[in-house]
Amino acid sequence: MAHSMLPRGVLRRLWFMPFITCVLGTTAHAVRAAEATSTPDSPLPATATDATATAHAPASTDQGASEARKSSGILVGGGLGGAIPGGEVSDGVHFGDLVSAFMLGRLDAGYRFNEHFLFGAYVEGGTGAINTSDALAICDADGVDCSAGLVRLGLQARAYLSTQSRLQPWGGAGFGYEWFSFSARDAEYDDSVTVLAKGAELLRLTLGLDFWATERNLVSVLVGYALGKYGEVTYTDSVDGSTDLDGRTHHSVTLLATYNFMLSTR
Repeated sequence: MAHSMLPRGVLRRLWFMPFITCVLGTTAHAVRAAEATSTPDSPLPATATDATATAHAPASTDQGASEARKSSGILVGGGLGGAIPGGEVSDGVHFGDLVSAFMLGRLDAGYRFNEHFLFGAYVEGGTGAINTSDALAICDADGVDCSAGLVRLGLQARAYLSTQSRLQPWGGAGFGYEWFSFSARDAEYDDSVTVLAKGAELLRLTLGLDFWATERNLVSVLVGYALGKYGEVTYTDSVDGSTDLDGRTHHSVTLLATYNFMLSTR
């Protein structure tokens, strides 16, 4: 009864549909059989090739990071940071009574022999924040100018740890020499006081972390501890002149961030 709803012409035109369905089904079966019986010498399917490339991608990335770290040559750089001093400048003159902290700039130059070892030199210099909380409260008065400065230079060796990433920690040890100055001047009364000190930086210990952005460029964060002793301290005021004082042991903790560039690689 359902077929009576269609015109007879339509029914006559639909006689070939079972024939087309049979042909298409046979063709699809033949294509699937040909794919299943492909020869062993035929190339791998694209999906297999992609899977193989993906499996090797992490190794290539790690190898690239390792090669960046293995660069050797002349390493130069510079950065900014600060230091907090402690100990004594001279007998009874505590560093903290004069300066609360130093703002430092730093320059580095060294030769990296291989992935694990570098030997080089450094220079640091900057100005101090005067401690005006006690004896030097007068430095806040109008017409009184107080300032402090620090310069250090030395030699240092670094030993690097092996890692499989662009981050590489290291430790360093070295020694050097240091100059410290402090001055206060009252313009109204034309009075002035200066303290000049110099001596050996007996030990400089540093912990650092390098991030190799490229084969030639890296950024470093450094935390250091310095121990020194002033051999010569000169106190001068505008009334009594100069007096030589005995130097004392002092120390400081530093925190710096530097940018470095490898001049040559191999």
